[in-house]
Amino acid sequence: MAGRSLRHRSLRLNRRPRDSSVRLDEAAAAHGGRGGLISMFLSSQAPQMYRETRQRRAIRRALKDAGHPLSPTELLEAAREHVSSLGIATVYRNLKSLQAEGRIVPVELPGEPARYEMAGKDHHHHFHCRKCDKVYEVEGCPGNLNSVTPTGFELENHEFVLYGLCDVCVA
Repeated sequence: MAGRSLRHRSLRLNRRPRDSSVRLDEAAAAHGGRGGLISMFLSSQAPQMYRETRQRRAIRRALKDAGHPLSPTELLEAAREHVSSLGIATVYRNLKSLQAEGRIVPVELPGEPARYEMAGKDHHHHFHCRKCDKVYEVEGCPGNLNSVTPTGFELENHEFVLYGLCDVCVA
């Protein structure tokens, strides 16, 4: 009996509706036949499809509205204003997919978990408040750093993080 039900399940799973076979054939033709289509989906170049859910919209909106990098916990609090039932696992899952899509970038601070901000911003640095633990964007850059680069070295990139108290914590 167990063998029969397993066989029955596999037959049922291998069936596909007629209209999807037409779409599959069209997609296969666009990618050099079924072999090309299969190899595309098995490769890391396969396009990812993410559903646009209300939770995802709330997370993106919270990041955009904040205007500065947010930790997953800060993001959860901000996004819950739009979707009160949002959970931390959903936040992490969406952070991963938004980063894979190139919509957000991590902000790495030494000794701190990553925070996230919207991608596509001009070059900037960050200010980390030691009291409230928030991170703020600092526009601009000190410029040419070749004068502080050791002789014989070639500077490729840099990161500055300023530490202190934000205007709210100073008051």
